[in-house]
Amino acid sequence: MKKLLSICAFLFIIVAVVCCVGRLTNDTEGTENNLISQSSADGYTAEEVYFSRDGMNIYGKLYLPKSDTPLPMVIIAHGFGGNSTQVESYAVALAENGIAACAFDFIGGGSGSRSDGKITEMSVLTEADDLNAVIDALMERKEIDRENIFLMGASQGGFVASYVAGKRLQDIRGLIALYPAYVLQDNAWSSTPDPDNIPETMDLMGTTIGRIYNKDAMSFDIFDVIKDFPENVLIIHGTRDNIAPISYSERAVEVFPSAELIKIEGAGHGFYGRAERESAEMTVDFVKSNIILYGESKESVSDEEKDKEVNVETEADMKIKVSDGKNDVFFSLNDTTAAKSLYEQLPLETQVEDYSTNEKIFYPSEDLDTEDVIEGDGPFGTLAYFSPWGNVVMYYSECGKYHGLYLLGEAVEDAENIEKLSGTIRIAAIN
Repeated sequence: MKKLLSICAFLFIIVAVVCCVGRLTNDTEGTENNLISQSSADGYTAEEVYFSRDGMNIYGKLYLPKSDTPLPMVIIAHGFGGNSTQVESYAVALAENGIAACAFDFIGGGSGSRSDGKITEMSVLTEADDLNAVIDALMERKEIDRENIFLMGASQGGFVASYVAGKRLQDIRGLIALYPAYVLQDNAWSSTPDPDNIPETMDLMGTTIGRIYNKDAMSFDIFDVIKDFPENVLIIHGTRDNIAPISYSERAVEVFPSAELIKIEGAGHGFYGRAERESAEMTVDFVKSNIILYGESKESVSDEEKDKEVNVETEADMKIKVSDGKNDVFFSLNDTTAAKSLYEQLPLETQVEDYSTNEKIFYPSEDLDTEDVIEGDGPFGTLAYFSPWGNVVMYYSECGKYHGLYLLGEAVEDAENIEKLSGTIRIAAIN
C-alpha cells in the first residue's frame, strides 16, 4: 500500500510540473526571443523561439552552430500561404556549415503557421514588419555577429526580404532570393486596377486574402526600393517558373547595384530534389564569400591587416605531399600554429571526401591548434582548416573568407589534381 501511495505521489508531482511548465509558457507568450524548446544535432542546436510584433507572437526556429565567437546569421522568409518548414532545409544546410540561421512563420502567414494573426490581415508590408522584428531581436543576441546579418527569402518571402534589405542599408550584409515574386505588384494592379475600389476579400491562388494585401502591394514600387542596396545579391530562379516569371528577376539584376542571377534549367516555382540541393550549396557558398571577419567592419580593416590576410608567409621546410596513389598534390604550409600542428601529425592516412562544388576535405587525427591563426581568402589550391567541423579543406577554385576558416598554406605543384583525389589518401612531410 505504501508503495502504491508513493507511485501516485510521484505521478502527481510529474503532472503538476507539466502543468506549471505549460502555464509558464502561456504567461510568457509575446516576449521577444522566448526560448520554447531545444534540440541538438552534430555541430549545432535547434531552438524553437517566439518573437513579438505589435502584441502578436511570431514563431521561429533558430539554428546555432557551436562556436566560441559570434556567428554570421541568415534570416529566412517563407512564401505566400506557407510556413517556415518550406525553407527549413536551407537553415539546416547553413547550420551544418557553421552559419547560424533562423526560419520563422509570418503573422497570418498561412497553412500550418504557428504565429498569430489571420491571412486576411496579411500583406507584404505587414510581413516586412515581422521580418524587421525578427532582425531587431536577433541582433541583440550575444551568439550573433550583427556585422554579418544576411536575409534570404523564397517567392513572396524573397520579395519581402528584398524590400527590407532596401530599407536597412546599414544592417544587412547580403541578400539571397529564391524564385522571388517580384511580379506580385503587377498582379495586384491587374486584379484591382482602381486602388480606391478594392474589395474587402479576394481569392489568390485558392486562398482568401484581405483588402490590405492589394492595397499595400500597390503603394510602392519594389524596384525603386532595391536600387540603392549596396551589398551583394544572389537570385536563384527556375527557367520554367509560371507563377513568378524569371523576367522579373532579370530586371532586378539590372536594378540592384551588385547582383547575380543563377538560372536553374527546367525548375519551376519552388525547388525540389537536385534544384533544392544545388540552391542550398549556392546559398552556403554565397554567405561564406561575403562574410566580414568577426571583430572587423568594412571601414575598420586596415591596409596592414589586408596584407596579412592575403600574403601569408610560408616556411620552406614545411612542405607536404597529398596522394591517393594515382594523383599527387604538393603544398607549402605557412608558419601558423594550425599548420605546424597538422605537420606534426604526419604521416597520416585517411579518407578524402567531396564537399560543395570546389572542395576536397579530410580529417586530421587530432584537432589543430588555432591559437595563432589567419582568416582570409586565397587562390586556387588554398589549403585551410575549418575549425567548426575540424576538417582540412583543399580548394580547387578560389577560397572565400569565412568565419572559422583558417589558412594553412597553398599548393605549389599539381594543384589541378586536387579535384581528382578520391578514396584513401596519404599526407606526408617532404624535404
